[in-house]
Amino acid sequence: MTELQTVLESHFRRGALRNIALRVGRHDEVLFAHIESNTEPLTADSLFDMASTTKAIVTATLILLACDRGLLSAETPVSRFFTVPPPYDSLTVGHLLCHTAGIGRRLLSRPEINYLNVPDFIFRFAPEVAPGSDFRYSCPGYILLGQIAEQVFGDRLDRIFCEHVAGPLGMTSSCFCPDGSRHTVNACVTETERGLVNDYNCRHFGGICGNAGLFSSLNDMTRYAAMLSAHGAPIIGREVFDEAIRLHTPGMSGTWGLGFRYVDEGFAQTGELFPAGSFGHCGHTGQSVFADPESGLWAVLLTDATLCSWRHGHEFYPDTQALRAAVHTALKHDLNL
Repeated sequence: MTELQTVLESHFRRGALRNIALRVGRHDEVLFAHIESNTEPLTADSLFDMASTTKAIVTATLILLACDRGLLSAETPVSRFFTVPPPYDSLTVGHLLCHTAGIGRRLLSRPEINYLNVPDFIFRFAPEVAPGSDFRYSCPGYILLGQIAEQVFGDRLDRIFCEHVAGPLGMTSSCFCPDGSRHTVNACVTETERGLVNDYNCRHFGGICGNAGLFSSLNDMTRYAAMLSAHGAPIIGREVFDEAIRLHTPGMSGTWGLGFRYVDEGFAQTGELFPAGSFGHCGHTGQSVFADPESGLWAVLLTDATLCSWRHGHEFYPDTQALRAAVHTALKHDLNL
């Protein structure tokens, strides 16, 4: 039995996993693939709720496209797009991309907040740290970035993603608000919520916003990962892309580039598979995509592990993080990478 088989058998036996789809490749070549379910007819075209990987796949990618086309830059003031009061008046697009705006996690699904007025509410929050001084992972920051992308490209986020990212890359199944025509893995606690976005901020805004909401498949994510391994080609120029994947938060409490997690020695979720300097993103529902810019190696991992971690009315997300680490390390050993 391979190391990966041992890891997966243990998780399936304990009920810690019901669906998994993964691929490992280098540039355009797929080196290994595995799809397994003990509950439903899972395929490489089945949709998974991509959760916060939406931040990278949709929002950051669109912002980098805009930078590559000269429509904005990391230094562009956020005040170009919104009325921004102190202490946020010096914020830039770059601050939002690398989570250094000082705005941490916030629940925005309140009756008085809607998609049009949410920027006003976000800027009313007192910063957790001085803007620009440290890392604070920020869903509100990416909701703002999604609206910035909409202003720059002149249309709704889902449509500009299809036109400028999914279409050119041949991602034919990725979407927001799936209509039920394609098999969709449930990421929510009740079966009646299958196909609804798990993220409550995004759900409150109708399922389309910059921090979450994308549903995608293993086939589509393979195409996206190949783009990452090609340093943005064919949709983003290499100069802009390579600037985005370098470390932009040295000495801070989180290691990030512009839209992507920067892998360093302290990041455990890629196990032994990816060296320092690799980059990617994770999603709370159990998804991840990472790439090594030097070797061109990439890995896509799609699961329902977080849903399976629910016990006694609570989820145990560290179980999902540990699964990611174990799978990546097993792949390293089994494939001799």
